[in-house]
Amino acid sequence: MVLSAAALLWIGRDQTIRGDNLEYATRIATQGVGHALLHTPANKYLIAVPLLVYRALFGIFGLNNYFPSRLLVIALVLISGGLFYALVRKHVGYVLAVVATVLLLFFGSGWEEVLTAIRLPSLIAVASGLGALLALERRELLWDVVATALLCVAVASHPTGVAFTAAAAVMVILSPAPERWKRAWVVLIPAAIFVAWYLIWRTTTPTLFPNTASDVFLFVRESWVMLCATVTGLSGVLPIPVYSQPIAEVVGALLFALLAAVTALRFRKLPPLYWAALLGLLVLLVSTRLSAGGFLRRPDEVRYLYPETVLFLLTFAGLAASVRLPRWAQAAVSVVLVLGIASNFAMLVNGGDLSRQKSQVTTGQLTAYRIAGDQVNPSYQPTPLDTTAGFDLAAMARFGSPALTPAELLDASALTRQSADKALAGSLGIRPQPTTKKPETTGPAPRVVNVAAGHARRQGGCSILSPAQAPASGTQSGGQLLAELSLPPAGVEVSARDLSSAHLYLGRFAPPSVPLPAVHGRFAILETPLANSSVPWKLRVGSDQSVAVCGLSG
Repeated sequence: MVLSAAALLWIGRDQTIRGDNLEYATRIATQGVGHALLHTPANKYLIAVPLLVYRALFGIFGLNNYFPSRLLVIALVLISGGLFYALVRKHVGYVLAVVATVLLLFFGSGWEEVLTAIRLPSLIAVASGLGALLALERRELLWDVVATALLCVAVASHPTGVAFTAAAAVMVILSPAPERWKRAWVVLIPAAIFVAWYLIWRTTTPTLFPNTASDVFLFVRESWVMLCATVTGLSGVLPIPVYSQPIAEVVGALLFALLAAVTALRFRKLPPLYWAALLGLLVLLVSTRLSAGGFLRRPDEVRYLYPETVLFLLTFAGLAASVRLPRWAQAAVSVVLVLGIASNFAMLVNGGDLSRQKSQVTTGQLTAYRIAGDQVNPSYQPTPLDTTAGFDLAAMARFGSPALTPAELLDASALTRQSADKALAGSLGIRPQPTTKKPETTGPAPRVVNVAAGHARRQGGCSILSPAQAPASGTQSGGQLLAELSLPPAGVEVSARDLSSAHLYLGRFAPPSVPLPAVHGRFAILETPLANSSVPWKLRVGSDQSVAVCGLSG
């Protein structure tokens, strides 16, 4: 656990709030607490408990300090690992329990769960669910009360909690007959909470892709194959998608055959934990595919693999409890799990790199919105899955901003600066507008920064860019033009024989990399807002014909 905490801290360094975390921040910032907790967006799930946690984190530490959120995630990873170990050690012995727990402590296949706070709702549900299963094994009133409270937290945190509630129901049903019905309230109370939300506050929108039985069966089968590959280390060496590779399918079939054979032969000796984990895993896989967006979900997505692997390993721990494994079998299983640990650690390191890259992109976007200020288009979204610029600004206004200053942005990574330029151009609506008017030549001429191919000359308020050679008679194109210009504050007018063949790229804090839409015609105006900045806009022009770029007055 100490090694895991140190590794997760280092591998997950230099992150900022992004993704679902940012969406939760905007939800809390723009809605009342009660509405945000219960009235979830259409086709979303109940995450009331994590929203309260996020509200406390954002209110105390702000959006610009992501470290406390990551500390909480690491604590939950360690707690989940400890609870898992306590559940399985008496079924499989200390050695196998330790090796399986280490796999979960360095679980790179689900790096988004263990390195970032994005999957905090799922992680709370897993830790609460494991604690509930451990408490139910005590079969005492006090521990039943603890299990009930933990299951209530689980179902109010994430749909993963429903799977653990189903597992808990099996534990109660398989308890001795005199206790069985007396303990039913342990699962009925959390189930009632979830049903009440589902019937009263849940909102849905119609889907054009309804689930069929064959779709669900295929998803469950491929998810099983993926879990087998994840635990054995195959997922780190096989091409993507791993679950479609023949070797992974063979391993999945063999493990399923082993599961079926031992279940048939040792049916009466299987512990309640086995049946509980098996049903919980099935509920989790089926519900993932049956959700409104299930048709978009793949079995190898990192956000699903951690809770699925926890239940998968619990299932095999319960299966192993029904047989006496010889030492050679225990050694073989340990070797396989060690291979899985090595593979998952490599994926954990890769996940840290990806999380830093995504954090740099989000930092650039948020910085762009702060720079754009009142001129930003509030409905702008870099991608359909991102929050809008208006909501992001509202969250930053309430909880503080992780955005950089323009001076800090100039010293940031190339990816951050490129992302800021893209978000600036998009949120400000910068694009060339076709016109029929010839360019004015009285404005300030754009400054030629670089000519990589072709020639440039100044003519009045214009920079005339020409290809390396003129097109031959009777041909459509000649040499190539590639030049970079520093634009005057108000913008420029661009003209050519046919602008649709010209490639224009805009930039400000990074070299021009934001592609501008093609213009059909001969003349276009490109206005550049935020003219009072000391950092000028830059334009890269690529063409096979001469292009005139003239500065706008003002």
